[in-house]
Amino acid sequence: MNAAPESHLILPESATITLHDNSGSPLHVANIIFEVHLFARQKNDFYLAPFSSDASGRVSITRSELEWGIAATYDSGIMDYAGVENCFPLVELRLLSGHQIDQRIAARKTWRSLLKGEAERWSSIDDLLRVYRHARNKDFVIYEGYSRIRDQWDGHQTDYNYDYSLGPR
Repeated sequence: MNAAPESHLILPESATITLHDNSGSPLHVANIIFEVHLFARQKNDFYLAPFSSDASGRVSITRSELEWGIAATYDSGIMDYAGVENCFPLVELRLLSGHQIDQRIAARKTWRSLLKGEAERWSSIDDLLRVYRHARNKDFVIYEGYSRIRDQWDGHQTDYNYDYSLGPR
């Protein structure tokens, strides 16, 4: 028997986004970057990124990667964030705009070291920045209704799968 869903965030073991074109056909394109937005009940929300598509057009997000992103967020300003376990179960997975990617690159020109948690994913700040610099988000448009994926990460599943439609600019 399944337990009742929780009213707070429960991180999944994995979340996968599969890219498609407007007709529903697979879109095999690498370097499309998403972020995961966690909604805080107190203080600031968590914005975890980058999560990039592979050559098959799949974005694979693991629980470990989410936890490393949370650790990096705390490292950027521990007093600015309440415990992630108190977040709402509502989450958004969003495609980063070209402007948002440029902002992330600019921010890291002055903040040149990896944060706690980032070192688990990236070998250096240049490795992290390379992901943003190779992003192909500017080459695509979002089809109506696909600007974000909203779901409840409340423990009713351990693995989530989503479809996301894009088209060439």
